[in-house]
Amino acid sequence: GPFFFPPDVNKARASTPSAYGDAPLKSVFPRKTDDGYSFNDDRFTSTGGSAAWLQNLQSTFGSRVLQRVGNHLAVTTFVATLVAALFGASRQGLLPEGMASTVEAMSIPLFPHSVVGSFIGLILAFRTSQSYDRFWEARTLWDGVYSSTRSITRLACACLNENEDDTLRAQDIVALCAAYPYSLKQHLRGEANLEELLEAAAAAASCEPRSTAMRRLRLAYLSPNVPLAVLDALSRTILPMRVKGDLLWWQLDNNVEHLLKILACAERIKGTPVPLSYSRHTSRFFSLYAFTLPLALCSETRQSLWALPLTVAIISWVLFATEEIGHIIEDPFGRGLSDDPDQPADLSSPSHQQLEVLPLGRYCADIASDVATLFRSSPRGVDPGDMPGGDDEVLLFDDPQESWS
Repeated sequence: GPFFFPPDVNKARASTPSAYGDAPLKSVFPRKTDDGYSFNDDRFTSTGGSAAWLQNLQSTFGSRVLQRVGNHLAVTTFVATLVAALFGASRQGLLPEGMASTVEAMSIPLFPHSVVGSFIGLILAFRTSQSYDRFWEARTLWDGVYSSTRSITRLACACLNENEDDTLRAQDIVALCAAYPYSLKQHLRGEANLEELLEAAAAAASCEPRSTAMRRLRLAYLSPNVPLAVLDALSRTILPMRVKGDLLWWQLDNNVEHLLKILACAERIKGTPVPLSYSRHTSRFFSLYAFTLPLALCSETRQSLWALPLTVAIISWVLFATEEIGHIIEDPFGRGLSDDPDQPADLSSPSHQQLEVLPLGRYCADIASDVATLFRSSPRGVDPGDMPGGDDEVLLFDDPQESWS
């Protein structure tokens, strides 16, 4: 027979069609890629590859990476322009003889810069590879959050009996599974937002404000490590299910243990940045190379002084932008908001945009909607937009800035 559910849960489950007796339905809430495209949409290919070369080139000046390196690039270009002006004036005889001799003596051979170029390539390759490894490991950890929360919810809902205690316990488990990814996101970004946790739990499991799950979430929020406290609450909620068999309890607890390992690994990535001495040395080396490059190019008689600033600007842009991308993706969890993390993003202001490397808010909404779908046995699924942050506009770091206007 049908399971017993409290009135609020029955209402939530009845709001979606039954999976039995209906024709197969295509989900109206298709999963999205990190770039914001649905899985059944091939438009994401337009942002990469040789087919998009013109679009990518036209958006160069709207790149946020260029904005981040703009000051460094401007100073480097100014130095190159000054050097070109001095050498041009010297060779046109516009400077006194003594000053002209001094200017010409400032030129250096191009050979050292040519030799160092190979070393720079190795540094950039190592830097970006190291950062991408951190980025990909972080993305893999969130895969584990998807998997474990789904498994816990599936097992908890599959063993329900026709009694209120089992249903309320499953409801609490679903609420904590929905709140956990939000607590992890907040923990990794230094945020604190109890309302978001409570809203996720209520939206996924239709919890009453005084339910056990809500009470445990409020207590967990007082802990210095909120996701750890949420997992502790989840373990305590699962423990009474041991009466249904050790194998079931072991499977549930094993998934909780997996979430604990994910938390530890995520804290390792967040708490162990690339050594500061390495970052500083690389920055100093690139700056010294760029500042002295005009003096090396001026020693070449074939080098046009008019084209010198542009040449240095392009070379410096490649160096600085590639290094900056490494800095950006080495912190894959990001901060989410450029200002106060407890305030919603003001999408009308560039300084308040939600800029992310990994769209953690979207991941959280997806996970909460998945566990809600399992709990409500809905064939159509639960819209991630109904979860906290599910309908937020997410902007990645190198999206064109024209979207601000």
